[in-house]
Amino acid sequence: ANLVMSDMAPFTKGHRFTDHMAQLALARAALRLARHLLHPGGDFIVKVFDGEEAHDFVMDVRKHFGKVRRIKPKATRNESVEFFVVARGFRVASRLAIPTAQKTAAQETTAQKTAAEDPTAEE
Repeated sequence: ANLVMSDMAPFTKGHRFTDHMAQLALARAALRLARHLLHPGGDFIVKVFDGEEAHDFVMDVRKHFGKVRRIKPKATRNESVEFFVVARGFRVASRLAIPTAQKTAAQETTAQKTAAEDPTAEE
């Protein structure tokens, strides 16, 4: 993929720290997915709720991309704690391999087909 975008947000509880941590869990999941899917040079945009751990998350994103910015769109209300991390230039060295336990159905079908055609072939 050339771009992974996440506008996910948790059901908020009205407790700022709890909501912040729940949102960061979603942002981290989106980052993991981006690291699986992005082509070298790809881009990533993710919503984040500002709070204690936001800086650490942004620093983690910086490890995997050439340029990272925090952006609060003009349309966002002043009292809102949300901002977006815009990361450009995915570094291929940051790519995550898909664990074998998480093979897609297509990968599993291909492996089964290969085994059926050539019983001596290894998976």
